[in-house]
Amino acid sequence: MKSWRSRIAAGLAVCATAVALPLTVGSASAAAASDWRPVGGGYRTYLSCYEDALDYLKYNETGYTQFHCRPNGDTWDVWFR
Repeated sequence: MKSWRSRIAAGLAVCATAVALPLTVGSASAAAASDWRPVGGGYRTYLSCYEDALDYLKYNETGYTQFHCRPNGDTWDVWFR
């Protein structure tokens, strides 16, 4: 049989995790999704989108530090943040 001390400790650990997880994961994912901006599009292949975005990232003065290419029908769009 478990002691009351171990039951209370386990209960507090579960409660702390239940409170901390939504505060860290939920707010970070909502803010990160709104940071992305579409910059260009119409690339026929993922590789051409990736290469152009990588060159832009190297020589940009806008302060963007990350990019990704998203499919848009038959073409690819590049997004930065």
